[in-house]
Amino acid sequence: MDLLPLVALASLPACLFFLLWYRKAIRSSRFPPSACAWQLVWNMSMSPLASLANLAQIYGPIFSLRVGALLIIVASSPETVMEILKTRDRIFSGRYIPSFYYKIIPHIEQSSVLGSRACNDDWKYIRRMCHDWLFSVKAIKQRNEVRERKMIEMEKNVLRHIVFATLANSMSSMMVSRDLIDIERECKGRNQRLMGFIEAIMLDVLGTPSVVDLFPTLDGLLGFWERRKATKLHQEFKSLWGKVIEERREEKCVREVPSQDLLDALIYNGFCNDNICALLMEMLVAGTFTSCITIEWLMAELIKNQGVLHKLQDEIENTIDGDINNASYGHMPYLQACLKETLRLHPPTLFGVPRRALETCTVKNYVIPKDSVILINNWALARDPVTWDEPLKFKPKRFLESKLELKGNLQFEFIPFGAGRRICPGLNSATAHIGRIVSLLVHCFDWVLLEGINQNDLNMTEKLVLTVYMKEPLSLIPRSRT
Repeated sequence: MDLLPLVALASLPACLFFLLWYRKAIRSSRFPPSACAWQLVWNMSMSPLASLANLAQIYGPIFSLRVGALLIIVASSPETVMEILKTRDRIFSGRYIPSFYYKIIPHIEQSSVLGSRACNDDWKYIRRMCHDWLFSVKAIKQRNEVRERKMIEMEKNVLRHIVFATLANSMSSMMVSRDLIDIERECKGRNQRLMGFIEAIMLDVLGTPSVVDLFPTLDGLLGFWERRKATKLHQEFKSLWGKVIEERREEKCVREVPSQDLLDALIYNGFCNDNICALLMEMLVAGTFTSCITIEWLMAELIKNQGVLHKLQDEIENTIDGDINNASYGHMPYLQACLKETLRLHPPTLFGVPRRALETCTVKNYVIPKDSVILINNWALARDPVTWDEPLKFKPKRFLESKLELKGNLQFEFIPFGAGRRICPGLNSATAHIGRIVSLLVHCFDWVLLEGINQNDLNMTEKLVLTVYMKEPLSLIPRSRT
């Protein structure tokens, strides 16, 4: 009898250990199924897109993986995505951007649409200003002249460079009322440098998690290197926009002129040069890179599917009444279907721009902790055989027979521009630019592959960064149709 208290006391640590283990097991079982991060990284390095297409089948519609200090939640079904982007849109309206981005320019978040961590008043103000000057129906109509003449004068070039230069000039014209690139004289110089710079931003800044985010304890060790790299990017931003901004400030000091573009509006509202540089760069990246990639994929699919190309040419000819300037994306349903099918089969961003949970909540009865990074698996959504008939085939007619829209308000199996309060503000502007450029390209020219390349041999291999673009740039020879 005297030994009983001693036995009870001796067993107390074991009981406490069991209770702690049981509590941890119960709590962990409420989290989404966990994938092995390093195994996924290894598989994706071998065959990234094939691996991504199978993730939902292996782990289900929602799963988690931990990479260093980051807990990542991946949603892969329309029902799960709807709960995240619609039912709990406020909670998941936070944004995850690698911390390195915020080191480029001090207080960059105060003048950022993409990089604002939360939908605060600064974000709403900047977004509204960008909408008014760049993305509204009025702004699009006022800047409807894309560089058709300069494109037509090009006799032979890599399609990606032509389209990028046109989009870059269109965006800069709306923002600062001048071209960035002289297409006729500088297509192989400034164009390629600027395109390379934007690709570096997409890959090194936005497309790659900061090492410090993954391993915060290394901040002291790597902080100097990151600050040095950020300073270099800061200088690149200033070299691109600094002179334009100073000239405009001097012009406004000499004479009072009303606001003509986004730059005028930013100066009038008291933004400093650094923050103006950051916002202009952000809009340039968002307004050129993904649209350029989408046009290249669309043209590649048209070359491979000649029947679709001829049907699109017929629609354009029947719509424009002999004048390509009459081309209106809104009045060409087959062109709209071709664009939607391209965005489905080749989503410009594989996971969209990552979201962040502002507070702990539940999705599909799983606990999603605060500050979790949320990825929407567009790749899995677009290839779900339950939703799509022959999902790997390019079939624009599927969108002629459905009511799926680009805005993810009612349906969530197709959301190339996102949904909710973080939906891409440039949706209308992007579709208008892409539609106008593609209608010009396919109406004015017959496009021929380089000698020795058959349309069936066209290299459609994807390259994965933050976006999915053609590993081999599409090279075509234009022949006038008039």
